[in-house]
Parts: sequence; C-alpha cells; structure tokens
Amino acid sequence: MQKPDSPDLPGEDLRINGAGAISDGRYRQVSINGAGAISGGKYRRVNINGAGAISGDVECESFTCHGNASINGSLTAQSCKIFGATDLTGVLQAENLDIRGEVKIKGQCNTRQLKVEGVLTISEHLTAEEVKLRGSLQVDGDCNAESFTGEGSFIIGQMLNAEKIEVSLHGDCQAREIGGGSIRVTRRKHILEPIDKLFHLLINHPHGLTAEVIEGDELYLQSTRAKVVRGKKVYLGSGCDIELVEYSESCELAEDARVKEQKQG
Repeated sequence: MQKPDSPDLPGEDLRINGAGAISDGRYRQVSINGAGAISGGKYRRVNINGAGAISGDVECESFTCHGNASINGSLTAQSCKIFGATDLTGVLQAENLDIRGEVKIKGQCNTRQLKVEGVLTISEHLTAEEVKLRGSLQVDGDCNAESFTGEGSFIIGQMLNAEKIEVSLHGDCQAREIGGGSIRVTRRKHILEPIDKLFHLLINHPHGLTAEVIEGDELYLQSTRAKVVRGKKVYLGSGCDIELVEYSESCELAEDARVKEQKQG
C-alpha cells in the first residue's frame, strides 16, 4: 500500500475550546475540545475531543478522535486512532488504523494495519495487509488482506480473501465466500457455553461461521456451516455442517461433524 503524503505545512496551531468554525486549511494542527467545524484541506494533525464536523477531504499526518466526528468527504492519514464515534462519507486511507469506538465508512477503506476493538462498518470494500479483529466488523463488499485474525464477529457481504485466516469464534460470523492459503476456525470454550448453545438452539439461529464456499490449501474448521468446502488438507471438527467436501490429499472428520457428500480429486 502506498503511504499517504505527510503534509509539511507552515502556519499556526488552532484550538477550538468552545464552539467555533474555520473555513480554510492554513492551520498545521487543529484541536477541537468543544463543538467545532473545519473545512477540508491538508493538516499535520487533527485532534477531536468533543464534537467535530469536517466538510471536504482531509489529508493529515495523524487523526485522533475521542468524541464524535462527522466527515463529509474522504480522510487520508498515516495514523488514525478513533476512540469515540466517527462517520465518513468518502474513502478512509491510513497506514495504521486503530478502532476502539464505532466507525461507519460509506466508501472504501484502505490500510496497511487494521486493529478493531470496537465496531467498524464499511459500505464498500476493505483492503489491508493485516487485520486484527477483537470487536465487530461489517463489510458490504470484499475484504482482502494478507493476514486476517479475529476473536470477535464479522459479516462480509462478498468475499473474505487472505493468505492466512485464523478466527476464534466468539459470536456468529458470516461471509459469502472465504478463500486463503491456511484457514483455521475454532471456537473457544467458556463457562457459559452450555447456556449459550441452548439459547441459540431455542431461537433456531446459526452459531459459528456461515459461508457458501470455503476454499484453501489447509483447512481446520470447527462450528462451521457451508455449502462447499474445498482444499488440499481438510479437517472438519465439532459443530461442522457441510453439504459437499472436495479435497485432493486428505479429509478428516470429527465424530459429530456432518457431511452430506465427499469427493477426492
């Protein structure tokens, strides 16, 4: 991923401590500590500790939000940390993106390293080198990464594609298709698991990972429902319900794994 340019700007630092607005981008650093609005432009740093509104595209070295931010445009930053709530109408591009609050992106999201410990919703596609998920992720389009590791829940509207996928299920996860080199899906047991299983049984709701197609070289799956699972080496563990398994080298099944049809080719 190409790094965003680092704006090297002359000018002043601006602090909005009450309610205020500016309509140009001559300030190299902007801090909003109350309720404020700024226009798009190039800044070195943007810090929002209250309620901030940005009109237009923003390019900065770092963007930090501890409150509520509304961006009517796109955001490009080297470092982006969001601890509050942020809505973005355009594209978010960042070298490092750290989500601890709730973020909604109506465009695409392109980043090198993504950490989600809150809630991230993307209306289009997500592209990253590394995704670390410990919260909730929803991507309406494709999710493409080199590495995807998760201990939370996710919904991918189209395809989840990564060379290495490791998911420890803590909730229900969904993707239309999943593809990768190594795919490992496990469920971590906890003290409330018997009650949790009973709850999902009573409401007839799938519990685990659901996909139409899962394809990779080495697959280790637990608590997974899929129409087709395809790989070289396949292991289907407890809680799996698969319609068709296609494998080229080996296929192992746990005692309670359900498979309607197996094909080796």
